[in-house]
Amino acid sequence: MFLLSPTGAHILNGNDNGVVSGHAAAMVRLEADGLVVRHDRDGGTHRMTGAGWAALDEWRRQNPGRTAPLVLAGVPPKLPAKQHEAVLTAAARPDQLVAGRDDRAYWKGEPWFNGRTLAAVHRAGYADSHPQPWHREPCTWEQTGGSLYLTAAGREYARLRGDIDVHRRKVVIISG
Repeated sequence: MFLLSPTGAHILNGNDNGVVSGHAAAMVRLEADGLVVRHDRDGGTHRMTGAGWAALDEWRRQNPGRTAPLVLAGVPPKLPAKQHEAVLTAAARPDQLVAGRDDRAYWKGEPWFNGRTLAAVHRAGYADSHPQPWHREPCTWEQTGGSLYLTAAGREYARLRGDIDVHRRKVVIISG
């Protein structure tokens, strides 16, 4: 038998895909109770454990009518707040850059995101780095730490979750 606090129940019930995020203090309590475990080494995201799923099922039985949020077919699950903001901010930029501290956007005072957020957006498949001419062989973002740009999945997320009409940018050079 698991006893969930109202806040813990709200957090678990709103994250039916198993990836859990919420207020830091509530996440510490859920982690201490063994209902979630850290998903990445920085602790930015958590995953529900078997005990967490059991506690959520028990809570739902005791609170009928409070089911998981409706997930529509073809609509990606909503990312945690900062990751969601990072994807939508990039979708609004002309270059679709998910700006980090090493990008020009940071120095211009434009919105930027920390390394944990960049890593999570990259892991979700919504952003990736572009190969550069000085890379001798294919590199991953983790190896280079270079700038991240929205992928097709990131643009689709922005269209469906942020109602931003974003398309792949193409540049055509015509020599005269």
